[in-house]
Amino acid sequence: MMDGALLVFIDSLPFSCVPRMDFVAGARVLCELTPGFGYSSNLLPELFSGQRPDDLGFFCEWGYAPAQSEFARVAWLLPLLDRLCAIPSMERVIRRLLREAFGPTFKIPLRYLDRFARASMDVYAPDFPFPTIFHSPGLVSVLPYAGVSRQRDEAGCVAARQQIDAHHQVFVALPDLDSYGHLYGTEAPEYERKVLQLDTWLRDLCEGFLHRYSNGRVIVVSDHGMANVERGYRLTIEDQVGPSDRDKYTYFIDSTLLRVWIHDAGLYWAVGDYLDGLAVGALVSSDQREQYGIRSRAFGDFILVLNEGLVFHPSSLSNKVPKGMHGYHPELPSQKGVFAAFGAPLPGDAFPRTNIEVADILMSIL
Repeated sequence: MMDGALLVFIDSLPFSCVPRMDFVAGARVLCELTPGFGYSSNLLPELFSGQRPDDLGFFCEWGYAPAQSEFARVAWLLPLLDRLCAIPSMERVIRRLLREAFGPTFKIPLRYLDRFARASMDVYAPDFPFPTIFHSPGLVSVLPYAGVSRQRDEAGCVAARQQIDAHHQVFVALPDLDSYGHLYGTEAPEYERKVLQLDTWLRDLCEGFLHRYSNGRVIVVSDHGMANVERGYRLTIEDQVGPSDRDKYTYFIDSTLLRVWIHDAGLYWAVGDYLDGLAVGALVSSDQREQYGIRSRAFGDFILVLNEGLVFHPSSLSNKVPKGMHGYHPELPSQKGVFAAFGAPLPGDAFPRTNIEVADILMSIL
């Protein structure tokens, strides 16, 4: 008998979708995975390297890092450009010029742009500074194809099927379900069709792999779930505690997370009381920060997570309110990911409950 491993990653497949998926629901091992706080920039390293943000040194895609900001060179100009951005046509031109010269600005207010830098690292990259499953010498990876969003998975499955014929260890990333969730929400017909399509493709990949490698294993894993969005919420922190300033405090608004760094100790309790009083979310406690590996002050003196169904509007990354979102509290049922195993038994009858447990299992079978 021949062994091997086929690893299939599906971005943002909620465990709540499993009852709709006849093939996945019949897995030898089927687990509901609890992710960490944050987004795929940290959740993928959890799955594939076993590292939490405190280990990695970053949390979310952007971080407070004035010394590393590409925009520090034009810090003197940013307040003027920010005022010009009050004219929408001017904002588009200014952000395009800054993007071409320095890098993406997303929707970060230009007057604060020199305080932030892109912090995350690509877990797929060969130079990722921690051991990952992708450092396994026998693993062939089929990574997301460039192209039209929501049209990449089929090409990935075809490529993976071709690799199976020649390689007994194959990884394939299927990224498109995440886009369907954001665009349509989890109850839309378009989302339903995509979930059923993925189930069919997974059956084909699994049966093809196990036919060729009869003692092989197929693992299907996702990094987080998805929740429907009810409405946007506009943050008014500057109206309540005063303008953000280099000598006072800095904040960054992700879709569902707010991070605040305090520079003036006299403002600590005022900011904390304001955040603690918001009925739309909750501060991540020190115990939770310990549990989920986001203790570092570099990630914010305060981290607030919105209640399920809300998104910040606008955020530092977008002016749009999506139909679906993730990044809420990891214990919510909607945020749970999937671990499904087919084929030969896993070493030690592994039954992971959290993202962070998955990396060791994957490494043990490669």
